[in-house]
Formats: sequence, structure tokens, C-alpha cells
Amino acid sequence: MIAVVDDGAHLLYLQREKDQLGSIDVAINKAKTVSMFRRPTQVWEQTVADGRQGYLALEGTLPIEGGIPLKHNGEIAGVLESVVLCHLRTARSLKQALLLSLMTQKKQDR
Repeated sequence: MIAVVDDGAHLLYLQREKDQLGSIDVAINKAKTVSMFRRPTQVWEQTVADGRQGYLALEGTLPIEGGIPLKHNGEIAGVLESVVLCHLRTARSLKQALLLSLMTQKKQDR
């Protein structure tokens, strides 16, 4: 599952292969969390894991690692989230490779 949103949290791209239906909303909501709060979802997951349970009540957050901001010239241009069943380092590498591909495609579309 891959979800991409722009800097306003609007869904731009969704790819679902053999993922469970429940992963659709999870992927989109993690991507929106990053867009709205300008930080990776890993930050929220770690905050909750460190005992700050009040953040679970913060509307619009989904404290599950996986959502990362896509930066272009130092600014957040969008967000990529993927539900990947593999080691997190591999998932991060995959996301960075996809980011480069999407940015290249976006430039070609202009």
C-alpha cells in the first residue's frame, strides 16, 4: 500500500496491491498526519511509546511509523506513506527511491 498526499493533505496517489482493505485508511491517515503536523509519524509513535499517552487524543494523528515528509528545496512538497511488510530500513530506502521517481515524473509533467 502506498499513499501520497500533497502539502495540504490531499490524496494524490494510492496504490493497493494485495493489501487488506483496512490498510487503505491507515496509509492515507498516516500520510495526512505527516502533512498536517510536518513531522514523520515515527515521532508520534516514539512520543506515545515514551509514555505521553495524551498524544493519542490529539485529533488528526496516527502514531504508527511509516509516514515520511517529501522535501524539495528544504520545504515539504508532499508526504509518502507505505505499509510495507519488510524491515524498516528497507522500507525507508524504498520510499526515498519512490520519492525520486515521483519528483522526476512531476517535473516531466510540467
